[in-house]
Amino acid sequence: MSKLLSLDLSTTCSGISIFSIKEESLLDFFTIKPPSPSKISKGFKDLKYPEKQLVKMLEISKELLKVVQKVNPDIIVIEEIAGSKQRLGQKVLDGLHWIFLNKLLENKVDFNKIVYYDVTGKDGWRTHLGLKLSDSDKLQNKEAKTLNKKLSTKNTKLSKITPKTLACKFANKKFGLQLNEVERSEEADLADSICMGYSYLKNVREGK
Repeated sequence: MSKLLSLDLSTTCSGISIFSIKEESLLDFFTIKPPSPSKISKGFKDLKYPEKQLVKMLEISKELLKVVQKVNPDIIVIEEIAGSKQRLGQKVLDGLHWIFLNKLLENKVDFNKIVYYDVTGKDGWRTHLGLKLSDSDKLQNKEAKTLNKKLSTKNTKLSKITPKTLACKFANKKFGLQLNEVERSEEADLADSICMGYSYLKNVREGK
């Protein structure tokens, strides 16, 4: 069976999904989080920047490589990095991408299988799937922001509709899932991975 592996890489929780290319069906989905400090090394918690971040990225890349080797995909779709206002976080995420690619290179993974897919813009997967906040979504967010200011710290804040919300809704409807990024934050990464993989099959691969 020809398979597509969709990777939404993150330094905290990477969303992974696997598709049948021919059937365009979702076969599996899960997340990969960094190993606990005790599993990395006894002295990990005492490491300083930048060694601590480097060791962490190396460990994540090892786990991602295991997935690639187990799935043996015909296509590996990786979400392109978007800009961030957090300089250190952006630097570490950039590093993870290159460390992971180097790990693939070291293990002779065919780079012709690898495709980077943008998230926004005219060639982004969210654009291809039409995942855009509607006027009513924006109005609801505005009302939620106003009401949240009036609520005490004891009250549950009203959730806003975000691009992650739209991705969860799309994945739920398309594949009969029950992803909820508000109740389970890691499911936002799952939804992005699933939507990106599906969009690549429908809007990029079929267009070639």
